[in-house]
Amino acid sequence: VFWVNIPIIIIGFSLCIFTLKKSPKANIKEKFDWLGLILLAITIWSIILGTIKWGQWIYLIIGAVSLILLIIQEIRHKTPLIEIETFTNPYALISTLICSSAAVYAIVYLFFDPIYFKVILKYSPALIGLVLVSMPIAQILVSVAFPYLMKRFNIIKIIIGCATLGLIGAILNSFFQNNTQIWVIIITLLCMGSVWGIAN
Repeated sequence: VFWVNIPIIIIGFSLCIFTLKKSPKANIKEKFDWLGLILLAITIWSIILGTIKWGQWIYLIIGAVSLILLIIQEIRHKTPLIEIETFTNPYALISTLICSSAAVYAIVYLFFDPIYFKVILKYSPALIGLVLVSMPIAQILVSVAFPYLMKRFNIIKIIIGCATLGLIGAILNSFFQNNTQIWVIIITLLCMGSVWGIAN
């Protein structure tokens, strides 16, 4: 299944070479935020472990404390890992929430759906890979087209469209059965891939 990723990676790198521009050098001397990186790792580790081992509140407490320390560190650092000011922008905050929701749904799309394809629908590994590849294809195409979307539509319409695609994908996925047509599955995965392309 994972051999399908190779041509997608090649296509992605090729598009990056022709579309991405080199960032201008900053006037300030950059210093890597090692403390921020450590606090971020502790925060993520503690919250994930606290969620898995529900009831052992010490992990969630450690996660909450390290998150507060991380925010303070990122506000104080000249070149932070996370730009806290970004989250004061409502558009950026909504986009982050949509992207976070898409990440949660990714657990279903990338873990449970392949099992469903194999066990329930009896798809071959090659077919599973080809079906799943519709997500990164949609993500790449939407990412490339995003500058044109920004010129044609305002940010509010794009965010609403992104949320709508995510909702459609989630609803379609919830109706998967033992006789679901492959075109319905592909549309579902295209919706989620488009959401990733817009939100990212």
